[in-house]
Amino acid sequence: MDFFASSYGVGGSTSLLWAMLAMHTLGLASAFLVRAGEERRCQVAFQGLFLVSMASIGIATMLSLCSQSGGWYLSGVTMPVMVVTAVFRPRESAQVAF
Repeated sequence: MDFFASSYGVGGSTSLLWAMLAMHTLGLASAFLVRAGEERRCQVAFQGLFLVSMASIGIATMLSLCSQSGGWYLSGVTMPVMVVTAVFRPRESAQVAF
C-alpha cells in the first residue's frame, strides 16, 4: 500500500488512500446499479448516486492532476469505465443490423 499512498501524495497516511479507493468502488458500483435499476422505482436514486459519483471522481481526477503526484491514473480509468458501463446496452447493440 505504500506505493499507492506515495502515488497519491499522502505519504505515510493511508486513510486518504482508502477514501479514494472507496469512492472509486462506489462509483463503479453506481454505474452497475444504474444499469440494473432500469424500469424500477429505485432508478432515480441510482441515477442520482451515479451523477454524484461522477462529479466526485471528476474532482478527484482534477486534484490528482494538479497535485502532480502521479496517482491520477486510477481516476482516469474509473471515469471512462463508469460511462461505458452506464450507456452500453448489449441487448440493443446485438439487434443493430448492418
